[in-house]
Amino acid sequence: MTGYARTRREYTEASIEVEIRSLNSRFLKITASLSGVPLSREEEILGRVRQSVHRGTIHLTLDYAPAGREAPFRVNRAALAALLSDIAEASRELGRDLVIDAASLLSHEGLLVPAEIPEELVARDWPRVIETLDLALADLVAMRETEGTALRTELRARGEAIGRALSGVRARAPAHLAAFRERLRQRLDSTLAREGVAISAEDLARELVFYADRSDVTEELDRLASHFDQYFRLLDSPAEAEGGAAGRKLEFVVQEILREVNTLGSKTYDPEASRAVIDAKADLERIKEQLQNIE
Repeated sequence: MTGYARTRREYTEASIEVEIRSLNSRFLKITASLSGVPLSREEEILGRVRQSVHRGTIHLTLDYAPAGREAPFRVNRAALAALLSDIAEASRELGRDLVIDAASLLSHEGLLVPAEIPEELVARDWPRVIETLDLALADLVAMRETEGTALRTELRARGEAIGRALSGVRARAPAHLAAFRERLRQRLDSTLAREGVAISAEDLARELVFYADRSDVTEELDRLASHFDQYFRLLDSPAEAEGGAAGRKLEFVVQEILREVNTLGSKTYDPEASRAVIDAKADLERIKEQLQNIE
């Protein structure tokens, strides 16, 4: 699900700003720009994001600037020395002096690097950094939940529409199966008479039952009803899903529903049921796409 949050806090000791953007994605991917955050503390930041968000592409920008910091950048002396050495060597090869001003030197990539913040300043301000991050995450989650509520309503409506169509198939199934058996009996009688073959009424009845049962969709409809019960239960109570992430569990249930609908379509000869199967498959594909974006 998509979302956006930005939180900025100004303190006497530091300024902290957090910006988070969330885009749709089936899996969780976090890209982070953590200005002022020591490498040793980056995993704590990313861990808190993972605790709040389980799916989506997350772009996190965190800017921490303590008031006691002398300068945000420092000169990479080793890189500067190497660059000056290269310039001197080039001057000798060309036989003339190469004059480069300081601004041009410092614009060279890698010469200015972020200055390390003393650990005592980081330790002093860290609770506020985490607090600011948590506030932004809470705003992001709230925005995603609003979108999730609307999406849940749409998913329920699509599921109910499929359920109504399948209820119609179930209501017509007994009469359709009886009609199919009668057409099959007439066809067999005609074929046997044309070929001059005689079989007992018992054998004929057995063959009719065998072929007619292959068109009986009662079991598929029963399994579909069970799957839809689980589908709606997960929509209404996502916490029932393992780990609290209903999206992946719903994906599995919808895949099972689609499998049963395909079987139903291959067994039925009812034109109305065939139309219901086509519509259901189209709706299920839309549901599958939407489920990839929810947690």
